[in-house]
Amino acid sequence: MKPLMPTLTLAITIAFIGCGGEGGSSSRQLPNSASAVPAEHYQVIDLAPVLGAVSSQANAVSGRHVAGYSVLSDMISTRATFWHDGKAEDLGNGVANAINSSNQIAGYVSQSDGTSRATLWDHGKVIGLGTLPGFDSCVANGINDFGVVVGVCSTTPGNQAGFLWTAKTGMQPIAGAAIANAVNKSEAIAGEDTNFHAAIFKRGTETDLGLFAVFAVATAVNKSGQAVGVSPPDYIRGSHAFFYPGGGAKIQDLGTFTASSDDTVATGISDSALVVGVDLYPPGGAHYTLGSARTLTPHPRTINYWTSLAFIWTAKTGLIDLNTLISSGSGWKLSGAFGIDHNGRAIVGAGLIGEEVHGFMLTP
Repeated sequence: MKPLMPTLTLAITIAFIGCGGEGGSSSRQLPNSASAVPAEHYQVIDLAPVLGAVSSQANAVSGRHVAGYSVLSDMISTRATFWHDGKAEDLGNGVANAINSSNQIAGYVSQSDGTSRATLWDHGKVIGLGTLPGFDSCVANGINDFGVVVGVCSTTPGNQAGFLWTAKTGMQPIAGAAIANAVNKSEAIAGEDTNFHAAIFKRGTETDLGLFAVFAVATAVNKSGQAVGVSPPDYIRGSHAFFYPGGGAKIQDLGTFTASSDDTVATGISDSALVVGVDLYPPGGAHYTLGSARTLTPHPRTINYWTSLAFIWTAKTGLIDLNTLISSGSGWKLSGAFGIDHNGRAIVGAGLIGEEVHGFMLTP
C-alpha cells in the first residue's frame, strides 16, 4: 500500500522556491539561451528526511547545499531541513524555501493559530522577519547573496502583498506586488502584480511580463533578469510554464509533454537559461485557476507524486523529462524539480524512491 501523500509545495506558493542564478548586473549582455543544454546524464543523490520524519522535499540549492523540508509521521508537521556534507540538519519547525551562497536560508514557521511567520535561519540563529501592517501571515520565498529576502504576506480572506526584507530596513511592501517569489543579486524580484500579471520589480519600478489569458506568476529570475513562471494559455486548458527572455520581449509558452489537459509549472532558472519545473498530468493534476492562484500563498498545494514529472527545458531542446536523463535502474521516479543552482550544475526536487517520497539532488 502506498503511504499517505505529504504536501508538495510549489514555487508559486513559496517556491517553490525560486532558485534562479545570482550575481552579476542586469546591465550585462543576456546569455545565449539557445546554447544552453542539459547534461546527457545525471546521477541522483538521495536527500533523505531528518531523523523521525517519513518524507522530504528539496526546494532550493546553492552549490551543493540544499534547503527544503521533511514531513513527520502525522503527515502534517514539517521540519525545515538543510542538507550539507552528507547529512540532513533539522532546523526546527517550518519549511525552508530558499538558500544563498552564505547558507542563509529563508522560509516560514507555522504558528499554532494557523498563520505563518516568515523566517530566516542564519547559522544557528532563527530570525522572525515580522509582518506587514494589516496582515497576519507571511512566507519568505527567496533570498539573494546579500541576505535580501522577499516573500508574501496575506490575510484571510485572500488579501496579499509582496514584501522585501533586509536586516537594516526590516520588512517593507513592494509597490504594486501581490507576490514576491525570488530575488537576484541586483534586487530584481520575480512575482505577480496586483493586476494578476507576471512581473519583475526592481527598486520601485515594475516590468510587466504579461500573461497568456487569466493570470501569470513569475517564480524565478536569473542574474540577467530572465524569468520563468506559469500562466494558463486560455480559459479552458490547464496552466503552462513560461520563459521570459528579457529585454521587454513577450513571455514564451513552454507547452506540455502530451495532452492539453496537462499542467506545467516552471520553478527555477540558471544563469544560462536552463529551466526546471514540474509537469502535472491527470489524475492528480488539477488545473490552476484565478481563484486558486490568489489563495495558494502561503498554504502549500498538494499534488500527486505518482502522477507528476520533473522536467528541464532549454530553447534548443524544448521540454525533457528528467527521468530520461538518469539511470533506468536507479529506482527513482523524479516527480518535480523545484530549484537549480545558478551555474546549472545541480538540480533539486522531490520524487519516489520505491514508494517513499524523498528529496533529491541531480548532478551531471
